[in-house]
Amino acid sequence: MEAVRKYPNVFIHGMLGWGEREKMYDVFPYWGMICGSLVDKLGEKGYESYAVKVGAIASAWDRSCELYAQLTGTTVDYGKAHSEKYDHARFGRTFEKPLFEGWGKPDENGFLNKINLLGHSFGGATMRMFVELLTNGSKEEKDATDKKDLSPLFAGGHGNWVHSLTAISAPHNGSTIFYALPKTMNFARYSTFTLGNILGNSNSNKSYDWCLEQFRLSSLPYTEPQYGNMLNTVGIKKAVDSNDHLWYDLTLHGAKELNEKITCCKNTYYFSIAGQMTDEDMLTGHHSHSKGMFPLLWPLASAMGKYDHNDVNDIHIDSSWCANDGCLNTVSGLHPENEPFVNYKDVCGQKIKKGIWHVLPIEQADHGKIIGGSLQFIGRSKEFVNYYLKHIEMVNSLA
Repeated sequence: MEAVRKYPNVFIHGMLGWGEREKMYDVFPYWGMICGSLVDKLGEKGYESYAVKVGAIASAWDRSCELYAQLTGTTVDYGKAHSEKYDHARFGRTFEKPLFEGWGKPDENGFLNKINLLGHSFGGATMRMFVELLTNGSKEEKDATDKKDLSPLFAGGHGNWVHSLTAISAPHNGSTIFYALPKTMNFARYSTFTLGNILGNSNSNKSYDWCLEQFRLSSLPYTEPQYGNMLNTVGIKKAVDSNDHLWYDLTLHGAKELNEKITCCKNTYYFSIAGQMTDEDMLTGHHSHSKGMFPLLWPLASAMGKYDHNDVNDIHIDSSWCANDGCLNTVSGLHPENEPFVNYKDVCGQKIKKGIWHVLPIEQADHGKIIGGSLQFIGRSKEFVNYYLKHIEMVNSLA
């Protein structure tokens, strides 16, 4: 019997997340949190795994470019057309060597070396954009760039380099938090860019990397702090107004624009996991936080739990959007509204197909618990690790 192929697993964090190359990960790993590093525990089980770092508040496009450069050991190329449109630098940092060797190349037996992508929250949108570019490239970049100068990411034709994509509490259709708490979210948008500009030019950038150098707002880690670039108010406003960031991509309208650009790749398996930790009021149909939700998420859960209409733009929502995980509407985490899907439990045991979303059962978890950030896992970290281990074993069995 042929042995099951174990493709490397690449984990992509969400908004304001961090990767294993940052010192912060050593203290508190994003993937696993109080359960310990999930990538290390999977490695101990024989599953090669990595937790990458991409822009803390960057757009799905920019994050995709940063992910590609890490996987290939090249300089980040945000694209000639894209960088000119949003008036930021075309090139970013350089990675001296690939995240691991052999991706996209045949092994000694002639089989293509692929990867499994797993993304939490906005990491889900990042993965989808990445696979779209890898598969179909970008017409805008091809038209604007000399062929010799075009990044292979924008050339397309490599969708078969990704074996599977697993979106975990991902905002496929956006989040209503921006409409339920507009003033709070507007403050958060400006605050994160301001903090990124201040801290990204200080010594703290060595522990937590903001990755805002395309906007010239932060310096590279392990370089001398650029104190003179702190509080670059003109640059901050310019970056915020550009809408080339996740604060825009996470809105209902921003997510709709992404969905219009992205399609399922016929060479890749798609899975989604959504969380819910709210309870429904039978009289009003509104939702409030369940017992066990992290207290800091209660106000967000309550605001989204009461937002059952949309009078901001023409995107329709209803009471089905009230259930949430404290940051994201559960219905948004199931699948992109314009892409094919099936419920995994309906096809479990049958042949899993490529190019279609397989929606796994909704987890009773808030936005942090689903990646190990819950006191409920104290003394039960094995339960958390086994959940992901079982999923990865299933995904690799499809190879």
